[in-house]
Amino acid sequence: SPRLRGFAFGFISELRIGYRKSPAVQEGEPALKRGPRAGDRLPDAPIARNGQPTYLQQALAGPRLHFLLCGDPQSWDSTQLAEMATRYDALLTTTKLARRDEAPGILVDEAGDALSRLAVNSSAQYLVRPDGHIAFRCAGVDLVGVREYLERWFDGAPRGV
Repeated sequence: SPRLRGFAFGFISELRIGYRKSPAVQEGEPALKRGPRAGDRLPDAPIARNGQPTYLQQALAGPRLHFLLCGDPQSWDSTQLAEMATRYDALLTTTKLARRDEAPGILVDEAGDALSRLAVNSSAQYLVRPDGHIAFRCAGVDLVGVREYLERWFDGAPRGV
């Protein structure tokens, strides 16, 4: 039946798999009221990087954690981001997503589709696992929650992994 085929496709393609009840995912504070929750798959949307069209999931693909900072690129504390990049250099890639192209490497969502699907009003942060599922998310630019999450799960992990 079409319904059974749809269910099988969603399961095999992992589009319907979620980890919301896993202890390895966390909703941070301040909480986002809408959008995909920690444990859900990151939604896809067309964006641009360095003027070239691409998709959000393609831009965040790879064998590392991807820390997606949504909103005004200037609002993030560059000192704290540099400390996190140094501490988790083998595990973490940080990427900014904004409505306008403000610097090289920033993901640009001029149409607002990606930011809308992520339920970003002004700023939000998403830590995305290599399998495309959200490990941590919260609103705002305070990095304390994600830093605590990373410390709990990755401090003591071998470097260079």
